[in-house]
Amino acid sequence: MPSNLGVGLIEGADIDAQGGHYGNALQAALARGHLEIAQMLIQKDANVNIQDGRYGNALQAASAGGHLEIAQMLILNDADINAQGGEYGNALQAALARGHLEIAQMLIQKDANVNIQDGRYGNALQAASAGGHLEIAQMLILKDADINAQGGEYGNALQAASAGGHLEIAQMLIQKGAEQMDSLSNHHTFLASLCEQAERYDDMVPHLKEVIGSGGELSINERHLLAIAYTKMICTRRSSWRIVLSIEQQARGDKRHVATIRGYRKKVENELERVCRDILDMLDGSLIPNAGTIESKAFYYKMKGDYSRYLAESASGERHRAAVSSAYNAYKIATDMVRPEFTATHWLRLSLALNVSVFYYEILNLHDDARHLAKCAFDAAIAELDALAKEPNNESITLIHLLRDNLVLWMSSDNGQQGASSSQWEFMEKISLTC
Repeated sequence: MPSNLGVGLIEGADIDAQGGHYGNALQAALARGHLEIAQMLIQKDANVNIQDGRYGNALQAASAGGHLEIAQMLILNDADINAQGGEYGNALQAALARGHLEIAQMLIQKDANVNIQDGRYGNALQAASAGGHLEIAQMLILKDADINAQGGEYGNALQAASAGGHLEIAQMLIQKGAEQMDSLSNHHTFLASLCEQAERYDDMVPHLKEVIGSGGELSINERHLLAIAYTKMICTRRSSWRIVLSIEQQARGDKRHVATIRGYRKKVENELERVCRDILDMLDGSLIPNAGTIESKAFYYKMKGDYSRYLAESASGERHRAAVSSAYNAYKIATDMVRPEFTATHWLRLSLALNVSVFYYEILNLHDDARHLAKCAFDAAIAELDALAKEPNNESITLIHLLRDNLVLWMSSDNGQQGASSSQWEFMEKISLTC
């Protein structure tokens, strides 16, 4: 009798009239399971995309009720598969929330948007995870569902799976999340390398920050890219600062231009400080805490010493004192780490000795101490020269040459004090010939 009554009403009733708990006649029929009435309304060209009522639209009502044939009929009649609204947010979430997996699979296969944010569970993956539907969750991930999407009752898919005690889904989400992060990290590493080859060093930084933000320790290649990016950025600014400072000193008698030059110097100083603060914040915030080896930790402390030293070059007053203190402490920690761990010809130990001696000479003005540090490092490396000759390392050899060059420069500028012995220069010739 109810079905016949429904047919009789069609002739005079507005088939698409809206209002009430279910929004319209089609949704009411679907919500209560009256499929013959629903089929008749669809055949009479009821608007299948009306947005109203508890379920928001007819497809969501059919999906929530588990009515696969009706859902297929609605889609054939151009129902919007991704229409939003209602209790579950969309049809896919409704099917998953109610455990109607055939409908969910059908909607996914018909390219339903798996990342729509709406409804009780926030997104489809969270709904599948909450319901313990492992195969559907895997299917959603294959369709590029965002594993870490936020929102909904549980906050994200992993919390939904955990709250429901669905161990397999939780394990799968953790594994897939790690794989996604690795893939994303590799993508940004590639882009950073591409920027380096194009000599777009400032462009390297956002990609490297993405890699750092993914957590864990940087690879040797990623660490190398980080060092190159910031070295190139800071070197141009340090060079600019020194040139402008020299021009300013020469123009002190020219009142017309000195204020303009000083203003431009301040601009360069601000850029220099911004670059230094940027890398120092990353070092303190994640790179040093996440370092898992002596070499990587010493490398980062050396970087901290270097960029604190660069700050000290242009800073004054309390900011200068703070930068000097930061550089001194970082260099000391790095030095204490490398001495017992690495040979005298190891590139990191040589690089650290070179930069610390420059810090003593240029920033602290302790010229004797600077020469002593450089000469000790040089002498120790020369003593191990035979081992280096057997396994040449171009970086180590370059650093030994730089230590020698600094010793010659400092000794000549400080009244020509005695330099390295002739036998040591012969050893240097041996290095050059070997490489």
